[in-house]
Amino acid sequence: MSNVWTLLIADDCAEDREVYREYLLSDPQQSYQILEAASAEVGLALCQKKTL
Repeated sequence: MSNVWTLLIADDCAEDREVYREYLLSDPQQSYQILEAASAEVGLALCQKKTL
């Protein structure tokens, strides 16, 4: 199996984030850790926390 990729989905629409997440998680060739944010500001804060 491949390395796990960490991805951020930043979108103000929860339904769209769910569609993107489900699509990515259905990939049999790659594993993902998915972070979600409703705005770019929240996404940036998540990324900064993740790298600490």
